[in-house]
Amino acid sequence: MLKHRIYQSVLTSILFSDVQGGGLNAYRTGPIRMALTLAVRLGWVEKGYIGHFERVLWQDAKVIIDNGEWKGTIAELMQYRFWRFFAEQARSKYTALAVEHRIAKPSLDDTLLYDDSDKLADKKAA
Repeated sequence: MLKHRIYQSVLTSILFSDVQGGGLNAYRTGPIRMALTLAVRLGWVEKGYIGHFERVLWQDAKVIIDNGEWKGTIAELMQYRFWRFFAEQARSKYTALAVEHRIAKPSLDDTLLYDDSDKLADKKAA
């Protein structure tokens, strides 16, 4: 039991070393803390600007709620906006890697390179 507690403490401090606490409006769940740490380590969010990044999320969420475009809480909207940001960054990185490692073939369909992964799966299944 003690070994598990020590291991869990060490693992948690490694995984979440860049992001501590619940964040602005306590929107940070465990997966968001891990993804935000990854975003910091990949350079998508600069380490010293996590607070600024969250204030921008909060400000955008506040405007959306004030306009009556969201029925949930501000924390839920911040979570949604964070995951949208994360997906856009990952999609951009995926496209950059695909362009970088593309093999020039006359039969290669360029539309597959820029489609969403769901569309790629649908085309393979068809």
